[in-house]
Amino acid sequence: MCDRIGVIKQRLLVVDTPQNLRQRLYGRKVVFHLRRADPSVMELVKALPFIRDAQAVNTSSGDKIVIGLDDRKP
Repeated sequence: MCDRIGVIKQRLLVVDTPQNLRQRLYGRKVVFHLRRADPSVMELVKALPFIRDAQAVNTSSGDKIVIGLDDRKP
């Protein structure tokens, strides 16, 4: 979907290619905080080959998507 990804948490933490970021994060859980998690986006995320599981969580301050990344190398 994109060539470079930036990860921000009050400041820019990292900018890298999707493949390099996946290699750093294998076997981990990543949480994305959103205003609203669109069900169609969840289906796209779940279809990615390196996603082990993905779950949308609704909270009073917005939605979260919790993604488990696969341990395998691409």
